[in-house]
Amino acid sequence: MRRVTTRRFDLRVHSSLRRFVISMVLASLVAVLVVAAAPWRASEPAPPAVKVAADQASASAAAVRQGSRVEVAGLRSEMSTTFANPDGSWTLEQSVGPVRARKGSRWAPVDPTLAKTAKGTFATKGHHGDGRGLRRRLRPTSAGLGR
Repeated sequence: MRRVTTRRFDLRVHSSLRRFVISMVLASLVAVLVVAAAPWRASEPAPPAVKVAADQASASAAAVRQGSRVEVAGLRSEMSTTFANPDGSWTLEQSVGPVRARKGSRWAPVDPTLAKTAKGTFATKGHHGDGRGLRRRLRPTSAGLGR
C-alpha cells in the first residue's frame, strides 16, 4: 500500500508541475503575440519649446501649451524682461542697471569691461553707443581713476 500512496503523491506533484509549465508557456506565447501585434511607430519628436514670443498673446498661448514660461520680446527693455507664465499670470524681472543695450535693431548683452578711448578716457565697451545714459567716462589721475 505504501507504493500506491507514494505513486499517487508522485502523480500529483508531476501533474502540478506539468500544469505550471504549460501555464508559463501559454503566458509567454500570449506576451509574444501582444508585443508582435502592437503597432510600432517611431515616436514623433516633440515640438521645440518656445522661449521668446513676439507679443503678449502668442507668449501666453505658448506658455499654457508647453507648461513653461515664455518671454515677451515686445516688452523687453534695457532693464526689464517680461514673461508669460503657464498659469496665466505674468512675471516682470527688473534689474537696477542695464542688462542689455540696443545695437542697431537688436539687443546685445552689456559688456561692462572698461577700455581706453581715443581721448584718453575710459568707457565701458558694450553700453549705449550714443554716449548717453549710464555710460561713465573716467580719466586717469596720479591717484588712480577719477572723473
